[in-house]
Amino acid sequence: MSRNAYNLVLHKHGDLLYRGVCDCVRSHLQAVATDVAATADECLLERLNAAWGEHQQTMMMVKNS
Repeated sequence: MSRNAYNLVLHKHGDLLYRGVCDCVRSHLQAVATDVAATADECLLERLNAAWGEHQQTMMMVKNS
């Protein structure tokens, strides 16, 4: 993954990489929002906390790629 990202930036296609990452994150977060919205009230905070933790971990992985 990181070699592909490096090559895109090296060949002046960083904007393509950025848009692709943004689109992917946006799509994923929309799915997470739908999942969280469908959660029963008594489990909402637990599910929201889990989703937030997963999001933080994913963003760290994207950052370090």
